[in-house]
Amino acid sequence: MEVLHTIRIKSDSKNLADLREELERLFMSHHAVSDLVMKLLIAIDEAASNIINHAYKSPSDDEIEISIRITDEAVEISLKDTGEPYLSPKKNTRTLDQKIKSGDKRGYGLHLIERIMDKVERKHLDDTGENVITCLKYIRSEAAGRN
Repeated sequence: MEVLHTIRIKSDSKNLADLREELERLFMSHHAVSDLVMKLLIAIDEAASNIINHAYKSPSDDEIEISIRITDEAVEISLKDTGEPYLSPKKNTRTLDQKIKSGDKRGYGLHLIERIMDKVERKHLDDTGENVITCLKYIRSEAAGRN
């Protein structure tokens, strides 16, 4: 089984509730376990919020494209935007505990996404000007009790 689904929303946090509802229907229609669905919704919501607040800086008519691929083994989610690139030249290697102790008030969303998902990749495509965050969650890891 392989399911491909694409959703486009305007870059406005007012659209996140509708996005979560549509995604929940999609995941539940493929008999996903409710705990897995909740984790996927949190990760996607956080990634979309980051795009709205950091790549586009505010609500706008700019689009966020969310592509979902569901197989028997995994759920892969890619979010694309054309806002400001959000990649830093070096990867942040601080743990969540180190971040909390440092007093940082921002940047917890990526830690959360990375904790929920099995694999997270961020990149900027120079040729198209797109930012892409791709998240992978293995279904069997959820059944085995990971995260």
